[in-house]
Order: sequence, then structure tokens, then C-alpha cells
Amino acid sequence: MTWPAWAGRSLTDAFVFAAPAMFVFLWASGFIGGKLGLPYAEPMTFLAVRMFVVVLILGGIVVLTRPMQPARMDVVHAAGSADCALYG
Repeated sequence: MTWPAWAGRSLTDAFVFAAPAMFVFLWASGFIGGKLGLPYAEPMTFLAVRMFVVVLILGGIVVLTRPMQPARMDVVHAAGSADCALYG
């Protein structure tokens, strides 16, 4: 029996390994959820509930993995670079 590549590693490595599959699953389930949920809810209500669920999932991942936070100046430089790239 062969073990997955991330076996025996940290929880963070497991989430990084599973991220592409999770993305595809959540992205593909959006259409199915929309077809099933929209007849019973307004579009903005449905979107708000869906985004709330996503925030709960991502918040749980952040709590479990405790990723390193970028330094304050790194965030300022990234925001400035994005501003210059978008607006010239």
C-alpha cells in the first residue's frame, strides 16, 4: 500500500496538497447549488449565504494552519504595486 505524498507531514502541507481538489469541488458545486437554491431564494440572498459559508470554511483553515502573516511594509508595497499596475 502506498501512502499519499503528504502523509507524515504537517497539517499545512495537507491543506496545500488538497487545495486544488477543494477548489475544483467548490467551484463545480456552485452551479449545482445555484440550480437547486435559486428557485427558493433571491439571488443576492443566495450569494450572501454562499459567501458566508466560504468565509467559515476559509476561516477554519486559517485557524487550523496558523499561516505566517506578512510584515506591514510588505503589505504596503504590494498594495502600492497593485495600485500602480491598475491605475498607471
